[in-house]
Amino acid sequence: MENIEVIAPFAAGPASAVLVMLMVLGAVYQLVTRQLIPLASSALQRHLTALDTLVETNTQYHQQNREDHQAIIAALVALEKEIARRSAS
Repeated sequence: MENIEVIAPFAAGPASAVLVMLMVLGAVYQLVTRQLIPLASSALQRHLTALDTLVETNTQYHQQNREDHQAIIAALVALEKEIARRSAS
C-alpha cells in the first residue's frame, strides 16, 4: 500500500502532465503531416503553375513586341530612303 501512496503524487502531477503533453504533441504532429503539409504543397503547386503561365505569356508578349519594333524600324528605314531619294532629285 505504501508504494501506491508514494507513486500517486507523481502519477497525478508531473507524470500526467508529461503524458498529456506527449498526446498533444502527437495530435499536432498528425495535424501538420496529414493536413497542413498537403495543403501547403497544393498551394505551392498552384503558385508555380501560375508563374509558369506568367512566364510563357511574358515571353510571347516580348516576342510580339520585338517583331513590332522590327517592323517599325523597317518602315522608318524605307521612309528615310524615300525622303533621301526625293530630296536628291
